[in-house]
Amino acid sequence: MKRPNQSGAAIIETLLVILIAGLVGFVGWYVRHSQQVTAKALDAAATSQTITPKNSATTTVGSTDGWNNYSSKVGAFMVKYPKDWIGPSHPEFCGDFLDYDLEIGPDAKSVIKCGGDGTVSQVSITSVAGDKRSDYLYNFDKTLYDVEPTTKITLSGITGNEFNATAHNQSSYPAEGLGIFPDGTKIIEDVFLEAGRTYVIRYTQEPAGSAQASTDQLATFKLIRGTFSFQ
Repeated sequence: MKRPNQSGAAIIETLLVILIAGLVGFVGWYVRHSQQVTAKALDAAATSQTITPKNSATTTVGSTDGWNNYSSKVGAFMVKYPKDWIGPSHPEFCGDFLDYDLEIGPDAKSVIKCGGDGTVSQVSITSVAGDKRSDYLYNFDKTLYDVEPTTKITLSGITGNEFNATAHNQSSYPAEGLGIFPDGTKIIEDVFLEAGRTYVIRYTQEPAGSAQASTDQLATFKLIRGTFSFQ
């Protein structure tokens, strides 16, 4: 027959074994649970993480930080354009034209020189008093241009018309040499009438190999246009 103190020790040992087993089970469950929570958090972070290109230090697409701020009191508009873009090399030949007109491009050959040289700027913004929309639209004659359907465009809450055209067959035009575009030249004109003034925002891209050909600046043109405001 067991003595009472021996029976009590056996009970305590049994309880200790049960307690230890319970603790081991709990620790195992807790470790597995923590691993699952950590894995889910890592997956979520990986899903939402933005991948940065290797050349991110030089990638500025979509940014107008550091651009020139241009304001025309006569033309009644404001706009920003890239800091390294230039205007006419001899503005003195332009008269008062530049008081209400902005002529810019990435290099000298893509900017008008004035003095009747017959060139146009890759990007230009014109503003004149009155409803002069018919005067400031290119003559998109279908014998000289492939013309796309007119669309609407809204800037600073004002809606105007956008014209897209591609030049063709202009070498035989009677006024050859002045305002004649090489085949394949693409033109965009955004025309607005606001507060009694006509505004024309124009982009011209001549094809590679032509005298005024410059790099494709359509994306930059759209950024410039996006900073435009009526004053």
